[in-house]
Amino acid sequence: MIWKKGWRWPGKQAQSQYSVGIELHQQQAFAVCFDGSAVTRCYRPQDDETGLDGVARWLKQHGLQGSRVYLSLDHQHYEVHLLEAAAVPDDELSDAMRFRVKDMLANPIEDMVVQATRLPDDAYRGRLDMAFVSAVRRDHLRSLVDWCQQQELQLCNISLSQFHLLNLMAELGPEQSVALLRLDAHDGALYVYYDGALYLERPLAIGCNDLKQITQEGEFALETDSQLERLSLELQRSMDFYESQIGMGSIGQIWILKPDHGDLDDTMPLLETALNVPVRQIVLDTQFNQMADDDAGLSASLLTALGGVSPMRTDVKQHINFYVEEFHPPTLAKPVAYLLASLAINGALLLVMGVVLWWLATQQVQETEQWQLQREQVSEELQQLQDSLPPLQQDPDLVAQQQRLQQQRIGAQAALSYLTRGQLEESQSFTRMLRGLGQVANQGVWLQGVRIDDGGESLALRGYLQRPQQLSSYVEALLQQPGYRGRAFRHIQIEEVEDQSWLQFELASEHAADQRATDQGEDS
Repeated sequence: MIWKKGWRWPGKQAQSQYSVGIELHQQQAFAVCFDGSAVTRCYRPQDDETGLDGVARWLKQHGLQGSRVYLSLDHQHYEVHLLEAAAVPDDELSDAMRFRVKDMLANPIEDMVVQATRLPDDAYRGRLDMAFVSAVRRDHLRSLVDWCQQQELQLCNISLSQFHLLNLMAELGPEQSVALLRLDAHDGALYVYYDGALYLERPLAIGCNDLKQITQEGEFALETDSQLERLSLELQRSMDFYESQIGMGSIGQIWILKPDHGDLDDTMPLLETALNVPVRQIVLDTQFNQMADDDAGLSASLLTALGGVSPMRTDVKQHINFYVEEFHPPTLAKPVAYLLASLAINGALLLVMGVVLWWLATQQVQETEQWQLQREQVSEELQQLQDSLPPLQQDPDLVAQQQRLQQQRIGAQAALSYLTRGQLEESQSFTRMLRGLGQVANQGVWLQGVRIDDGGESLALRGYLQRPQQLSSYVEALLQQPGYRGRAFRHIQIEEVEDQSWLQFELASEHAADQRATDQGEDS
């Protein structure tokens, strides 16, 4: 089987606000739309209509795709047997009962889906552990599942009419055992319920049309095969069996479902007289029928469909569901689903990041192109400006001034180089000579000036003293200094200073005396 919707993710799926109950009965399909509290619309087939085509059109007409759907099987397509239950837990009972029921079925067990549910512990006075075992052909179930998929319905349950009616009976909550009678044209069924469980079911070979042979006066027909008498006997035997064998006491009343076609208004008083048990027709339109302009009411098949969609009560003790795992759409295992979801999320994030990075790269390329264009425009404007300017001409005065300054710079660099040399030769160094002058005590001699020429070879001293003999002591002391050793003063001159008490002197070495004579000659 190919699923139209593919794999299902684990978890709760999106659902419509409505539930749809479908009752398959006598090869016809009945349906109700339930909004959680009441029936808002229903589908009744035409007398000659069969199959599910009419329901499919009704679903599409009212936009009920996506609704939860609960199916009740036609009794012509299943078998029910009452057998002793296997001593296994309830969740293993259906599999265990396959081996006990296989020889009772009309079809090979391999082609059947089997479901089982136990009777309550108080049935048969606790002596026997019994179970209802039902079986349906697998291909029939598969065709129903496929149909629900085609109608885009969310299939929740495939059960039997007696168990859908059990849910409805639990909703009504009778305090004593109740026999529920359903009659069709030529057959019917009796179900006995008590305290949220089905204790007895019995098919009947008498229907509504057969009971029309009863006389209008309410007396039995003279024929020994009177249909009302037969029905009364069948019902009485069932009630006796329920009381004596199942051990659940007497049945307090009989409820009759309104037939889909016809009525039993004339028959109910006759049955009540024959059985000496209250017989009433069950009418639930006040509680559950909110359909506008509906005078027909909820008949047997519509009530059965309603029982399927009614909220499951916790006090219902028996459940049958043929929508087993093999018919479910394939579902991803949770770890695989989480892994795929994680990969999808990561892929989406990577895609978003890729788009963002692509957009940023595009923006950067555009900005770079704009900057390049602006640079080219500025370069072009600069070149145009340069082309528009006249050629440069040098100013002669500035050139001459530049040359003069360069020469001055060269001279200054030479002097700086000479003054900053690390170690001067002794003949060119004035340091010791000047230091020697500072080392000699004044002794009444004051220097006025010092002249050193020719790299220290020519020396001239001028100054003042108080007495002439002081100059001799000064010269002797000076010649003892390191910078003056081996030197001699060729020229010594002492003169009086006008209007002063001290004397002016001048000392000069040989070279300095020659230079002095030259200077005096040039002056003269």
